[in-house]
Amino acid sequence: MAKLSDKERAGWVCGLGHGVLKTTPQENVKEFVKRAREVFS
Repeated sequence: MAKLSDKERAGWVCGLGHGVLKTTPQENVKEFVKRAREVFS
C-alpha cells in the first residue's frame, strides 16, 4: 500500500473489525495501528 500513489489509495479504509479477536495480543494491535499511521499519515 505504501508504494501506491495517493490516487490509487483513495477510498481505502484501514479497519480492525475483521481480524482482531479477543485473544489477539494487544501489542499486535498497537503495532498494526502504529505502522498504518506511519504509512498513511
